[in-house]
Amino acid sequence: MACEELLRLRSQATELKTQMDEQRRKARAKACEPRPGRPSGKSEYVPYLQRKLTRLTAEIETHVAAHKCQG
Repeated sequence: MACEELLRLRSQATELKTQMDEQRRKARAKACEPRPGRPSGKSEYVPYLQRKLTRLTAEIETHVAAHKCQG
């Protein structure tokens, strides 16, 4: 039986991964444009999304361990 909470967490993780991919694509596309005071081709948002994804992954692992579900 599918666990709704686990499905929700996995959906959020997929959405975050999609956002990270989009941010990386945008950063690469604008790498040739000058950014005063900041390195071109780098997104400051990607590390934030990575940390958020790491926390979400830990939450998924904790949920699976506590509820023994595999939704």
